Amino acid sequence: MDLYKSTGCKIILIGYLIQVPMLQNDALDYHQYHIEVERKRLLHSHVAGMTEEKIEHYFIRVNHLDLQRIIKFGFLGMLLSVTGDLHSSEIIAEKIDFIVIPQEGSNENRGYVPSLFATALSYVH
Repeated sequence: MDLYKSTGCKIILIGYLIQVPMLQNDALDYHQYHIEVERKRLLHSHVAGMTEEKIEHYFIRVNHLDLQRIIKFGFLGMLLSVTGDLHSSEIIAEKIDFIVIPQEGSNENRGYVPSLFATALSYVH
């Protein structure tokens, strides 16, 4: 089996866009654009017999092509699929797909990722 980009850290993340692209300069003054994606999960404790909601936030470095697509077609609350390489605690996106496109300004689809996809896609591939 070949390792993904010699790291073996390919990830697929499904979550909601909660921050529009932001420009950040690194130490060498290179321009990088980031978005923030939120993922909600329901965790069941077998010991306590309770279910709790866990919200995770991920900062994603986006490439120029995805940046243009997000600026043109994206909006806060949009459900996204992010495929990329796990780099420390930052996900470096290779491709971002829009999964559901509700009417602009609507938050009707914001909430939980369907459990079928949440379980299957929460693992590092």
